[in-house]
Amino acid sequence: MRTKLLFALGVVCLASVVIAAVGWFGLRNTESAMSALQRDILPDISSSLVLAERTASLAALAPYVAEAVTPFQVQRESEELKSRQLELTALATQIHHLDQAPQLQHQLAQMNATLSELINHTEQELFLREDILQTLYAINQRFDQLERFPQLQPLLPGLLDKTHLIINVSGSQLDNFTQPLRDQLAKLRQQYADDAVPLSLPLQQLTDDSNALIKQKRHQSELLERKTFLLAAVRANSAALSDEVRHFVEQLQQRLSDQQQQLSRAVQWGQSRILLLTLLALLMLIIGIFWVLDLSRHLKTIAQQMSLLAQGVTDQPAPSSTRHDEVGSLTQAFLVFRQRTMDLQALTADLQQQTRLLETVFANINDGLSVFDSDNRLLAWNPQYLALFSLPVEHIRAGMYLDEIQTLMNQLPHHNRTLDNSPLDMVEINLRRQAEPQRFERYFHNGQVLEFRSRPMPDGGFVTLYSDLTERKAIESQLRQAQKMDVLGQLTGGVAHDFNNLLSAIIGNLQLLQEAPAEQPLDERSLRLSQRALAAAEKGAGLVQRLLAFARRQHLQPEAVQVNELLEAMLDLIEYSVGPQISIEVQLCEDDPWIYVDASQLDNSLLNLVLNACAAMPDGGQLTLRTSQSLRAEKQDSDWVLIEVQDSGHGIAEEVIDRIFEPFFTTKAVGQGSGLGLSMVYGFVRQSGGDISVSSSLGEGTTFQLWLPLHHPQQRASGALSDGPLPMGNLQHILLVEDDQQVQLAAIGLLEHLHYRVTAVSSASEARELLHSAPTSNGTHDYALLLSDINLGTRESGIELAHFCQHHYPTLPVLLTSGLPKERLLQDYGLASELPLLPKPYRLDTLARKLAECLTA
Repeated sequence: MRTKLLFALGVVCLASVVIAAVGWFGLRNTESAMSALQRDILPDISSSLVLAERTASLAALAPYVAEAVTPFQVQRESEELKSRQLELTALATQIHHLDQAPQLQHQLAQMNATLSELINHTEQELFLREDILQTLYAINQRFDQLERFPQLQPLLPGLLDKTHLIINVSGSQLDNFTQPLRDQLAKLRQQYADDAVPLSLPLQQLTDDSNALIKQKRHQSELLERKTFLLAAVRANSAALSDEVRHFVEQLQQRLSDQQQQLSRAVQWGQSRILLLTLLALLMLIIGIFWVLDLSRHLKTIAQQMSLLAQGVTDQPAPSSTRHDEVGSLTQAFLVFRQRTMDLQALTADLQQQTRLLETVFANINDGLSVFDSDNRLLAWNPQYLALFSLPVEHIRAGMYLDEIQTLMNQLPHHNRTLDNSPLDMVEINLRRQAEPQRFERYFHNGQVLEFRSRPMPDGGFVTLYSDLTERKAIESQLRQAQKMDVLGQLTGGVAHDFNNLLSAIIGNLQLLQEAPAEQPLDERSLRLSQRALAAAEKGAGLVQRLLAFARRQHLQPEAVQVNELLEAMLDLIEYSVGPQISIEVQLCEDDPWIYVDASQLDNSLLNLVLNACAAMPDGGQLTLRTSQSLRAEKQDSDWVLIEVQDSGHGIAEEVIDRIFEPFFTTKAVGQGSGLGLSMVYGFVRQSGGDISVSSSLGEGTTFQLWLPLHHPQQRASGALSDGPLPMGNLQHILLVEDDQQVQLAAIGLLEHLHYRVTAVSSASEARELLHSAPTSNGTHDYALLLSDINLGTRESGIELAHFCQHHYPTLPVLLTSGLPKERLLQDYGLASELPLLPKPYRLDTLARKLAECLTA
């Protein structure tokens, strides 16, 4: 940039010097030309004009010289004329370029010669005039002498007049007047030649004087004519001289014009060069100004951005860095500096943010934190550290030793354990904290569990995090409980098939025993025992279903449920769960109301409330289950079903009753509850469109009220199969597929009792063979229905066999049966919803109505 600016300045300076030189030389040349004009041409022109004027005045003075009549006048006019001739000659010598006008010189010389001759002739003519006067005087004397002669007196006046006429006539007429005078005088001399001497002599003298006068008069005429010629010559010379002067002046003017043009061309040349150099200087000046403005603009931009950058403003557009000079280098350096500043600011902001984050985390983390130096003195701590150990704020200060703080921490009874539940020595732990990470747990007698995690610092000292594991331990306990429930569900689902098969065989045989033919009736005792056995078997089947529902091994959906029927079905499970020390009272409303809920969820919710009630009555008490149908005071627009679970336990404190539905909140000891039960109940009731409320008094008991919307199911169609006598068969042929031998025998007995013909096989392959070989009549298959278990103990299930029949024998009805939960059938076997299903164990009337439904469909 300096090179550019110096170059522009140098060009401007050089152009200025050249302009000055051109102007100086141009002025010098102009001055020289003007000097030459002033020295040569203009003086010549002026002298020439003066010369013409003097010549004209000289020509005007010439007649005065010629007309002078006195010697004094002639002398004065001649001297004036000669003086002007000398001035004219001197003026002519002052004309430098007179040699360029030779005619002018000739005219001047001729003019001078003519004037000189004119003066000479004028002087001669003046002298001659004097001579004429003397001669005339002499003639007059002669006439005076002749007057003495009387004979001549008459002639003398004539002669005198003729003599005087000669004086007044010009040269051209002189001969006309002199000849008569000569003739008369000659005649008189001849006439008086013989006279005495006195008369001839005067006549001879008069003749001589007359001849002399005539001669003088003729000479005077010649001089006058010459003077006239000379005056005309003077005027002609003056005119010619004026023309020559004019011509000479024109030549000088032409030369002056040429020199002016030359001077003008020189001035124009100088002006063009000056203009060109001025434009070049202006161009370089403009370029320099542009460079300076561009430089100042970039420098101003960089300065402004540096100022903004100094103020902390970084969100500004980056300046252009395409220049290749010092400004570009400065811009690049600024961009690097700006980027580093931004990186530094970003790093500073990140550090500040991290510092704030660390401060926020340090102050707000749930875990307590303490920092001790290499001398076991307290450096830093957070509020949670004090809260976890119930340490008073005013007793904790920086610089306290670890022993002092642990003395305050040991006021609450506790014991320390390693992660593998082994006891440990805190003295040894405190020594090892400075060298290696330490981790252990502290169990307080109030159920609180704290985890200590210490890690040494590079410069000495250690950092310890204190985590409250009370809730996590409770969650782990709940997780273990859930895992137990999952294991229980898997176990229940796994043995449900076999257990239901056993119950099917037992129930089927007991029903066949009760349906003994009239010719072989059972005695009263056997009938009573079989009824007890059948009731026990059915109760076992219901217990299996309840266990499956409680373990969530069934796919549960909202459905229309009768509240009283559901509670009655749960009584056996409730009695089993609460134990013998608690008495159960059931108060059901007269009309069994309907609600639309997930029955298994309602079972779980009620069982959860029952278990909570049992926990509130550790020494026994009264548990009351109550149902009713009424209107709620705050919701009068619909009917509601109220289910109440009331206990006579120790009650719930007023300060915690508002928190009982919060997740993980529990008043039980550590490991005895997760705090999730009531929150699950609350969520189920609210999702079902109902509400839950609680009322409790310390020492008197607690009542939970479940409000659920009343449901109005559609009326059952009249003449349904569930009404009326047991439907019986008409010896239709049924193909039974059952792998369990005991269940197969019981099913055969039940089917034959219902007046069906039965062919039984143990696998799907055997059933397909029978279907292929079975006779048909009139295009109808011999088998009226296929009754198959789903789990046949082989790779091919009853569902695949049903699909085979639907594809190859679409007119053959299919009825499936299984002791597995429906959820597992849907998940593991792909049970389609359109396939009829008869759950195991089934009763005789259920089997009869299901068969009749399938056969009449």
